[in-house]
Amino acid sequence: MPDLTQHLACVLGDISVGISIILPFLTISFLARRIERISGVRSYWPFFIISIIFYVVHLFIRWLGMLNIVNLGLMQSLYNTATLLLATLSVALGMVGVVSLAGYNPKKISLVFTFFGVTTPIAVGIILTYFKFAPFLPYPTIQALLQGFLAWTFLSLAYFFLQKLCSILEGSRYYFPLIASLIYILVAISFLYSIGGGAYGLVSAELQDVVGGVSTSIGAVAGLIALYSSFRLAKETNPLPPMPLEVGKLETGVREIDDLLKGGIPYSSSILLLGVATSGKTNIFLRLVHHRLEKGDSIIFVCTNNLPENYRLMMKTEGFESQPFEERNSLIFIDAYAGKFGLESKEKYSTSMIPYDISIAISKAIEEAKGINKIIIIHNLTNILDECGARDGLMFLRSLVAKTREAKATLLLSLNPQAFPPAVLALAQEAVDGTIELKVEEKERKVLRYIRIPG
Repeated sequence: MPDLTQHLACVLGDISVGISIILPFLTISFLARRIERISGVRSYWPFFIISIIFYVVHLFIRWLGMLNIVNLGLMQSLYNTATLLLATLSVALGMVGVVSLAGYNPKKISLVFTFFGVTTPIAVGIILTYFKFAPFLPYPTIQALLQGFLAWTFLSLAYFFLQKLCSILEGSRYYFPLIASLIYILVAISFLYSIGGGAYGLVSAELQDVVGGVSTSIGAVAGLIALYSSFRLAKETNPLPPMPLEVGKLETGVREIDDLLKGGIPYSSSILLLGVATSGKTNIFLRLVHHRLEKGDSIIFVCTNNLPENYRLMMKTEGFESQPFEERNSLIFIDAYAGKFGLESKEKYSTSMIPYDISIAISKAIEEAKGINKIIIIHNLTNILDECGARDGLMFLRSLVAKTREAKATLLLSLNPQAFPPAVLALAQEAVDGTIELKVEEKERKVLRYIRIPG
């Protein structure tokens, strides 16, 4: 009878772990089209296939041993550990890939979870050994502690990243994945207690089986709850439609640009303004801000190149006061510059230069901005790419283009083309709807050159 109970507990555990491994990838498939629009990556199926292969190998070796078909002894134990950990780790890595491409940097959290998953079982083993005055824990116990606890920790990490993905996709009201992550950590702790306690007779074999069965069952339920939240998010979030090439024009107040584009910038669209230092990018933005605020639009000005206070002084030099527009939320500054130098920002919206933090600040500002049309200006993208690297910066750009398109806003960014290799510049231009280049020719004559504008 105990053997039957043990086999049933193992079956229940294997099924629960299998469900937990599969569910995050079902989530990705539900949201595949929307993720593709944000990240530009079409498929994460390789991670899914790798996980399934590892998991099937784990089951195959495990049940060959349990049914006494093949007795691999220690090698069987090692195979079980390695394959299960690789499967659960590939789940976490798959979610890391999705979340980082959507503009979130998960490296530190991944390291924390991994460190927690490795060191905690060892610490528990040392503590149990110390209090029982035994020289060492038996090897099978150490192996079981590492195998089980680290597997549950990686599953918890996967659902933590699933919650981050829901937040990035504007579904932050769904907290089921975060709840699932916490449940998996509790399951891991109960696993430590039952296995570690059983090694010294602190927990009976019957109670150990009960704890194992209940824990894995709860883990499977948590995974199903998290799947429900992702299904709701996928159902309520339609894929972004392609942007019409011509939906109206916004006069910029800069005659050269309005003449070049035959009436102004298409609304809504994303435009990259290329120009080396001193080519006049700042002046163009300031003139555009003044003109569009007078027309009743709202401007979200992301400062990565200077302090908001200095931009206010520039606007005053340009001939208008920013304060009246700020008081009615027509002009909103996001300060991503002060923190870079350890300065204390006085702005309502202050953030770091990390793309995810800037993206969250922009989302909040979009909701608060009051105006006929909404325009987001990033001055400039060069500093963001320098700070976080070309790869993360380009992913942030794709994410921001999708975000502003969904909000029916216009996005304007400046970039120094001499600061990056041609390949990076080409990818940046490909991510936006249109590009304008400022050329500084002989005798400091500044010329606007048309490159690509929709319509």
